[in-house]
Amino acid sequence: MAATATAAPPATPHQAFRAIRYFDTLDGLRALAILFVIGHHALGLKSRVFGYPIHFALFFAISGFLITTLLLREREKYGDISPRRFFIRRAIRLYPLYYAVLAMYVVLVWTMESGTEAGAAFWRNLPAYLTFTANWFVSLDASRVIFYFAWSLAAQEQFYLVWPWIVKKARRKWVPAAFLAVVFAVDLLLEKLIGAGVLRMGGTWARVVTSPSAPILVGCALAYALHWAQGFNAVYAVLGRRWSLPAAFVAMSAAYALKVPNPWMTLLIAAVVGAGCIRPDAALKGALSNRVLAYLGSISYGLYLMHMLAINVTRRLPLSGWGMYLVAVSISIVAASVSYRYFETPLQAFKDRFAGRRPAPGWQNPAGPAVVPAAPAGDGTAAA
Repeated sequence: MAATATAAPPATPHQAFRAIRYFDTLDGLRALAILFVIGHHALGLKSRVFGYPIHFALFFAISGFLITTLLLREREKYGDISPRRFFIRRAIRLYPLYYAVLAMYVVLVWTMESGTEAGAAFWRNLPAYLTFTANWFVSLDASRVIFYFAWSLAAQEQFYLVWPWIVKKARRKWVPAAFLAVVFAVDLLLEKLIGAGVLRMGGTWARVVTSPSAPILVGCALAYALHWAQGFNAVYAVLGRRWSLPAAFVAMSAAYALKVPNPWMTLLIAAVVGAGCIRPDAALKGALSNRVLAYLGSISYGLYLMHMLAINVTRRLPLSGWGMYLVAVSISIVAASVSYRYFETPLQAFKDRFAGRRPAPGWQNPAGPAVVPAAPAGDGTAAA
């Protein structure tokens, strides 16, 4: 008598999450974030829609979540983490376009800003832009700070010089989580004390000690919680319903409209990121992963680096308000699309050489044949 095939038992929600190779919902969130970044820089703080600058926090939370997930799954698959490979992949993905755009700014400032105060400040700030320390040494108090958006990329690069080593060297899984909690608490306390005038620090020192970004820390903590079953189940109880994503999105939007301060805003952003990744059939997932938003998310790094050039072009045209914004977005998309197709994509193949590796000798994955998720463009950092 022939054996009857038995169906495999249904995967648990945690197993289903761990099998996800690409978190496509995050492409849509990145697209929305970069559209808000362009609006904020084009229309300014007085804009009713784009005036509250929390969109950087969304980029940071996505970045922390994705990169930490990649690191944890790399260790589970191969038995170890290779910070060297991580740094090489990241440098290949991010640095060529960054320095190419910075070179464009050098030429433009040399030819168009010679003799201006903003031009002179750019040359003074150039060493910080070259070394990813703009968040420490470039003051944003002046009315015009050319290439000022580099601060967000600098904040990420500094954190990711340290974080992979902490994940690699920690012998207990709670150690990185404790590190995140302590840095988060210290950063929040310092910001409150400096803002209240209790702690008096000069501009540079204040920027240095508050440079760790709370949204990155929370994004990393979210990835840590979801990686193990116990933490996943706790988060799933809150964010694991089909309607959790639209509910979190509405709450985040309401908080944005009401200008809710941190840390509550950061936690709501993390809830949106988590609800968008924790289950494959989340409501609103289809809308956030549609073709248009998915494409904008995939080119968001180029959009971020070149959107100020597009805005400066539109300011020379007889445009204002939403007309100026739409033209700036259109120019940014064209420039980023050309960059992605002809400059960034060819480098991607070279970066992929450092993606695969052999398991450590004698290593056997205790969780079975886990997969490392495919990283969205920019290893999840995309823009800010």
